[in-house]
Amino acid sequence: MARRRIGVGALPWLLLAATVWPNAAAAQPEEAAATRFADAAGHFAVDSIALLDGQGVFERTLCGQPDEGSVAEFCPAEPVLRWVMAVWMVRLLDGVEPPRISSSRFADLEDLRWWARYVERLAELGVTAGYTDGTFRPRHGVTRGQMATFLAVAFNLPEADDAGFTDTVDHTHRDAINRLAAAGITGGCGDGTRFCPDRVTTRGEMAAFLASALRARSNGLVDARRTFSAISAGFQHACAVRSDETAVCWGANDYGQAEAPEGNFTSVSAGTWHSCGLSTDASIVCWGDNTNGELDAPPDSFTAVSVGWGFSCGHRTDGTVVCWGSSHAGQSTAPAGGFRALSAGLTHSCGLRDDGSVDCWGDNSHGPATVPDGTYGAVFAGSRFTCGLREDGTVLCWGNNQLGQTTRVPRGRFETLAAGGDYACGIRADASVECWDEGITGPLEPPEGRFTAVSVGASFACGLREDASVVCWGRVHEGQTVVPAGRFGGVSASVLHVCGLRTDGSLVCWGGYGRVEAPQEGSYVAISTGPKHACGVRIDGSITCQASGFGEDLSPPEGSFTAVSVGDGYACGLRSDETLVCWGEISDVPEGRFRSISSYSHTCGVRADWTIACWGRNDFGESVPPPGMFRAVSAGEHHSCGVRTDRTVICWGRNNQGQSLAPDGRFSAVSAGNGHSCGLRDNGRIVCWGEYEPWDLTPPDGEFSAVDVGWLRACALRRDGAVVCWGSNNSFNPP
Repeated sequence: MARRRIGVGALPWLLLAATVWPNAAAAQPEEAAATRFADAAGHFAVDSIALLDGQGVFERTLCGQPDEGSVAEFCPAEPVLRWVMAVWMVRLLDGVEPPRISSSRFADLEDLRWWARYVERLAELGVTAGYTDGTFRPRHGVTRGQMATFLAVAFNLPEADDAGFTDTVDHTHRDAINRLAAAGITGGCGDGTRFCPDRVTTRGEMAAFLASALRARSNGLVDARRTFSAISAGFQHACAVRSDETAVCWGANDYGQAEAPEGNFTSVSAGTWHSCGLSTDASIVCWGDNTNGELDAPPDSFTAVSVGWGFSCGHRTDGTVVCWGSSHAGQSTAPAGGFRALSAGLTHSCGLRDDGSVDCWGDNSHGPATVPDGTYGAVFAGSRFTCGLREDGTVLCWGNNQLGQTTRVPRGRFETLAAGGDYACGIRADASVECWDEGITGPLEPPEGRFTAVSVGASFACGLREDASVVCWGRVHEGQTVVPAGRFGGVSASVLHVCGLRTDGSLVCWGGYGRVEAPQEGSYVAISTGPKHACGVRIDGSITCQASGFGEDLSPPEGSFTAVSVGDGYACGLRSDETLVCWGEISDVPEGRFRSISSYSHTCGVRADWTIACWGRNDFGESVPPPGMFRAVSAGEHHSCGVRTDRTVICWGRNNQGQSLAPDGRFSAVSAGNGHSCGLRDNGRIVCWGEYEPWDLTPPDGEFSAVDVGWLRACALRRDGAVVCWGSNNSFNPP
């Protein structure tokens, strides 16, 4: 008879604990474990193994299938494989079996074995993104360091100071390990001075980790920041309300529409270039573009908010509706009287009256505001069409039908709907999601599973699952459906794009219009980007360059190089013999030996004697370095900065925005951009100076190992290998 599986609910706070040793209270679980798994008797994790086994966590994952009448084996000392880890974690995270899948995002799960759906579900939860080659490698083991990163990402553990482990000082997973130690969930290994990050996690250890999750749940230790209560999809961004009532947004951020403010919210609405949230005190807070006054919510009490293109509408507690912002088509001129619900579309709005009738106002060029007769239970405004949910659960849509959004409505009953862009989606009585209309970017194909809410954007949709997790699907245009992931060994930011060097030696570039594609496939040791090009140093010492749509091809010279730096239309490489060679639109290259080089609109290098030489443009004195000895130099657009051998920073050249006013203190690195500069302090913290309105160039918190400043943004490499970008960050976080 199958054992009943008991889940821990939606994403428990902790899954990984320090080694759990049996005690007197564990006598009963030990006896149960010894009865079922002969090889677990006497193991330190025997109580944890018995606990999870009694709840069905290990079904179909034993190390061997016993003959009838024999005793099963658990193999507690064997490594836990990645697919086994996925099965155990999902069973505890969700408490229910994931739905079957017909395809997977991972290339090595094409055969779709029974456990593939668990791996896919683990990816949906954001716990894993797999490897950079698109595989999951299900039969590989999991190191303790990798497990630390899984948990730090999955449960959003706060940043922490160094834990003091002697074997994690320069380790890729150091940041995550520190977070686990600060949370009190690991005490290291052996004598406690080490963490053993490269040691493979055993099946017994993994059982102890997961049993700690049950204890965390029983103590109320649940991370509410990984579960959600509301979701809204906008034009090219999405917002959600977490279970702890905080708001979070992701995707396009041209005007700050994805920068949710602090505070407590009950609902949120994502529009085209702005977003609004309903606070727990019944007030409305908006953020993003305010060209038409769409952020200027009146100081009233509200029960709901809905935003469109350049305007916002709120449902007051007295039942009336008020709109503000753009009203060129009358979309902000709400009719008088009471409503029980409202929905804002692209340039029109609709409200549901108390008697079940619908009133629409605003742009009616395609008929979205011409309401068919009838009684409705809900109304949803799309871009140029509207859908109503009748009281019997059937759907009727009207307005623009160019792509079939009003005539391809599926038959049958729906519990709720959502309309946006040229799409509509509904939740059926069985909690499944169905979408209709092909759209200009193809159909929206929702994932399997059970949902409680759905919201549709321009070319994507997001749904709130019954377990309170969020999943998005559709066209990936500005990162709205992709959670940034990956581990990097270096990053380089430029005008329209960013390139990163992954820890496996591969290159990836991302960013906005006209971005550079990554140089040819292969294994690299260094990457540099300029306004029009990107160049990488291969593992064999050769250099490969790639141009954007705005630049001429750069043909690097042959030879063996240790570094490359790309400027505006040219590049310079440092040969293995420390001599310098440049190619492209550059002249007057100095002779001699150099330790490092940096290029933008000019180039600077640290010579072998620790002095600095600069060449190229010199409009503001950026190529006239001060005397002294330096350990590093960075060339910006019209200014330069250097780190002296005493670790202080000095800048020279243009200073119209304070970019050359370096702060006091000790630094390990510096990067000069356009109107601002950033430095990396000895403690791993980043400090920036200068400005470039209207973008906020305040660096993120945390410990970093590198920073690189581009034109309107900056990117940094965290100590755990993750990349984070800020500033004009539309599309500038890694894919």
